[in-house]
Amino acid sequence: MKIKTTGFWLSLSGAILILVQTIGNIVGFAVNVQYFNEIVTSICGVLVVVGVLIPTKKSKEDDVEEHTGNSDLNIDDVE
Repeated sequence: MKIKTTGFWLSLSGAILILVQTIGNIVGFAVNVQYFNEIVTSICGVLVVVGVLIPTKKSKEDDVEEHTGNSDLNIDDVE
């Protein structure tokens, strides 16, 4: 289920942050983006450890790049 992945929650929090920043610019307040991102990442990390969320899986292409060190390598060339 996609809603239980950390990638989903990090992406959602990023979208919410952009919305809050836009509203903040209109109203006249600023948001510390780095502070917000650290809080959300920490919360997701704790939820992964507790077992509520599952870590986002790497794609097969990421695995090929990691093992070969070649980012231009096509996944079909390896198999």
